Amino acid sequence: MELTKNDILSIYKKIKHMANEAMGTGNVSAALEQVSVAANYAYLYNFIYRDDELENLIAEISVNLTGGIQKITGIAHRYVMIDAFGNPNKGLTQQYLRGLISMQVDFLYISENVSPAKQPVYDEVLASSKGNLCLVPEGNHQEKIAYICEQIVAFNPIAIIAHLSPWDVVGTTVLYAFPGITRYNLNLTDHAFWLGAGCFDYNFEFRNFGASISVEKRGFNKEQILLNPFYPVVEDSVPFAGFPSETNGKVILFSGGDYQKIYGDNKRFLNMMEEVLTRNSNAVLLFAGKGQNRAPIENFIRDRKLGSRFILLGERKDINQVFMRCDIYLGTYPVGGGLMTQMAVYHSKPVVALVDGNATSNKLEEVIFNSQTHDVTISYDNIDAYYDEIEKLISNKKYREDKGKLLKNKLRSADVFNADLYSFLNGEKFVDFQLSAVNYEKRFEHYLKLNNLTTTDLGVLLFKNYKLKAFLYFPKASAKYFIKTVLFHLTNKFS
Repeated sequence: MELTKNDILSIYKKIKHMANEAMGTGNVSAALEQVSVAANYAYLYNFIYRDDELENLIAEISVNLTGGIQKITGIAHRYVMIDAFGNPNKGLTQQYLRGLISMQVDFLYISENVSPAKQPVYDEVLASSKGNLCLVPEGNHQEKIAYICEQIVAFNPIAIIAHLSPWDVVGTTVLYAFPGITRYNLNLTDHAFWLGAGCFDYNFEFRNFGASISVEKRGFNKEQILLNPFYPVVEDSVPFAGFPSETNGKVILFSGGDYQKIYGDNKRFLNMMEEVLTRNSNAVLLFAGKGQNRAPIENFIRDRKLGSRFILLGERKDINQVFMRCDIYLGTYPVGGGLMTQMAVYHSKPVVALVDGNATSNKLEEVIFNSQTHDVTISYDNIDAYYDEIEKLISNKKYREDKGKLLKNKLRSADVFNADLYSFLNGEKFVDFQLSAVNYEKRFEHYLKLNNLTTTDLGVLLFKNYKLKAFLYFPKASAKYFIKTVLFHLTNKFS
């Protein structure tokens, strides 16, 4: 039993109806919860990239909770950064935080979701000469919104930089209360739906792909797009945990990321990896993966008898050490990984990836090169050229090392990133770019198939928020996902 596009749209409509119904009865807390669920749901399927109905509802809630527009004068060169993420070596937190520190400006860093795991980031703020740390106390959405608004008014910034999750009703409600100061969005999840498209003045983008979606689907004009590709933040304090003995004397191919990135297009990536290993007997492939569903890749390796050559590493805390010791990085397919690619290049490893000629989200050149000129090929849309390049890299050590060094020299640096950030925040608001060709219908079909066949994300979302009432509200989806969701929680994986 698979969900259809009409099923997906019907569920979304019902969730939004519950949000509006809650707001109509004055239950702001319930309305915020339902808006968050709706945004999370849209993020799973990406049939839409901006929903003005949700934006208007959040704007109305903002007025309801904050008493209307928060008027502040704004002190020059003073910034607030609201961060719903904030994990070390993940996302865009440290790049933009260090950019503010390099500018020698007063800033207030607001951690929306406080965690001991984020202490290294908090320490960076406290160690900076002009940084101020704000840890938002535990509480419900309304309490957090009120607290953050108070902190912003007291600090009186000229601008707010927001690093929010796609369904962050706290951060977006706060931002709608401050239309009088410039609000910048750090578009981390550029491939997907996110809440808040109506409350930002500018979008920091890291590649043309996300920038194109923002112009075509999120309602931004080109002049609101600030293209500032990020650089990798590398942490090398974690000691090396070792490699399997099967890697001894072999050329080590490495790939990795969330398992969901490799299960689309009928799991073509797995078949490609088998072909690579068949053609190159002196190579082994290591895959560092994370995510809900490990079973399909385990089953593939077992069924094809690849256990000694296609080896799963799990999620490695010593990922930096892994990159130091591998020989070639193979990009995931059909969804590529920007940060993993950057880390490979940082360690002078050559990168090879396959891309769909009709989709551009996998174009890894955009997250590597320090300019719009991409004069070294990483992404291939011809499968034979892809296999040939990998074979050449495996068989020719000098070619492998030379290409890795060439890529390293073209990688964007922290100094360049910081200089561009300074320019953008001080008046240089636009650098032209070409729109990428994005096949939106194909992207929706990818996520529909992925969620139908592989993930339990929808089941987790529905049962977490509606419990057994999910069967009443969404009978078909609940019936489909109930058993898989239970099995996932019992065994942490499902087949």
